[in-house]
Amino acid sequence: RWPSQNFLPVFLKTMSSVNSTAVREFISKLRSNYDREEMYGRVRNNFVSLNIYLDSLQYTRVTESAAYDIEQLVADFGGNLGLFVGASILSGFELFKLAVAFMCNGSRDKSKFSEAKPSVELVSVTTGVTSV
Repeated sequence: RWPSQNFLPVFLKTMSSVNSTAVREFISKLRSNYDREEMYGRVRNNFVSLNIYLDSLQYTRVTESAAYDIEQLVADFGGNLGLFVGASILSGFELFKLAVAFMCNGSRDKSKFSEAKPSVELVSVTTGVTSV
């Protein structure tokens, strides 16, 4: 049976150093109010020995980490902002170029453009094949 009478002094000494006030009060009452046989009976009736057996001595450590930290967020935001600002500046230059082209073409005589004929000539080619 647990605890054996030889183990009782070691058990009482160990339990006196536990950080639980209730356990320390119980041990001090045992020592002051009971003789060795009664202490042994009280300890045997009020404490339990628990044996835990593990299937394996190996364990798996699971850690969590942020997939997207703040530095990456700021870098991606800056990259996207630079892309959109660059695209909008290029678009602004293209719009300016288009406006200048319309202004330059608008001052010319519009009849020239309406009467303009295509400069591509259609040429037909015929080949003769003789049979023997």
